[in-house]
Amino acid sequence: IDEALSRLEHVWRKDIKTELTSKLTQNLYVDIDSGPLIKVNLDHSLLLVLKEVQFISDPNTVPVTVKALLDQVDTNTLKVTAARLETIASHYNKLCSRIRPHEEQLFTAKIAQIETLLKQGKESLTWKSLETDDFIEEATSLLLEDCFKKLQAVQAAQSQIEAKVVHWHDYLCQSLFTSDQPCFIEDWIVKQKEVSEGYAVLANMYGSKISSVVKEVHKLLQVSENSPAWQSYTAFLDNLISTGLVRAMRDALTQLYNLIALTDPE
Repeated sequence: IDEALSRLEHVWRKDIKTELTSKLTQNLYVDIDSGPLIKVNLDHSLLLVLKEVQFISDPNTVPVTVKALLDQVDTNTLKVTAARLETIASHYNKLCSRIRPHEEQLFTAKIAQIETLLKQGKESLTWKSLETDDFIEEATSLLLEDCFKKLQAVQAAQSQIEAKVVHWHDYLCQSLFTSDQPCFIEDWIVKQKEVSEGYAVLANMYGSKISSVVKEVHKLLQVSENSPAWQSYTAFLDNLISTGLVRAMRDALTQLYNLIALTDPE
């Protein structure tokens, strides 16, 4: 038994350094299906190997070269690092999948910075790199605390604008349906005037709110009003609003026509 254990220990000592070195020198990230999404490149068997080494009763059994590797990383540190890297990868993947074409120009510079930084994690940084903590801090600041939060704010602003456009539409269309429908064409003309006046007040109020929302986005992004990116973005919003207004007017007029036709078929 002692001889068999001795042979087993010899093989283990011979292989452990190669195995640990191979796993610890893997890059932090790899692309998913050739990009742009990424995933953490952690070989989970590495955690088992580290536990195996840590549970050895006789420290002298562990080769000196392996001890040197273990001084750079342990199981708990590796788990924490992997979790932080996973958070970064998750937010980057969300950024790539959620950003819409009309928003891309607003974030071109930021995304280029992020991709340059993440390239280090895919090509140069490994699980034993001393610079990993600095890399994580920089990526967290640039991606999570800056770019991703700003994208969320931009998309929330668009949702507010879309909600107001929908309300415009609903106000025009629903205002035509009341429990006391006019009986004569003259009454419909009066009713349409009332709806139009109410709509004008609503449009003015919502127009001011939309203008305020757009100003907040501009302040947040800190881009020049004359930049192609901002001009393209505001043109998209203009089209969004004008398209919604045209649809509201079209649907309201269609409903008005149908109601008048039912009331006064002649």
